[in-house]
Amino acid sequence: MEREDREVLLCPICGCDQCVLPAGVPDIGSAEADTVLFCSVCGGEFTKGQMQAVQWSSASADLSAVEQEVLRQLEEQMNASFS
Repeated sequence: MEREDREVLLCPICGCDQCVLPAGVPDIGSAEADTVLFCSVCGGEFTKGQMQAVQWSSASADLSAVEQEVLRQLEEQMNASFS
């Protein structure tokens, strides 16, 4: 099975992944960071760079939360092992 690599950006307002691209831009992956995209659901207007920044920030926060949970569980397991 061949893996499909494509960039998916979610609207920071409604979470939709359907953006209207400007004429001449075949897909979101080939768009420059300053390309203005429009959400087809809520009509939000953002640059690709803005959408990426919001998504990266969200992913970073999610990763930090997972890290904290793993550390908490490891600490509980270690405490249980040594008590």
